[in-house]
Amino acid sequence: MENFTSYAPTHPGELLKDELEARNMTQKELANRLNYSYSVINKVINGKRSFPTELAFLLEELWGTKAYIWINLQSAYTLQVTRSDDNS
Repeated sequence: MENFTSYAPTHPGELLKDELEARNMTQKELANRLNYSYSVINKVINGKRSFPTELAFLLEELWGTKAYIWINLQSAYTLQVTRSDDNS
């Protein structure tokens, strides 16, 4: 088996944070525009909770980013963390 360099998985909330910064939008502005919980958005951005499917669909409506992208990012993150936990 080949040796691969291990790395810390990237939570999709980090990418949401980057997207907000690129759009010059605050978490509160996003929550207001989506009529969605600021608390949930903040927890997602800080990696304290999973990326909700509902949020992915709302972002698709707002920004045009396909919901499956956010959902797949969360799935990939969950798989990486689970594999990492299994190997510890």
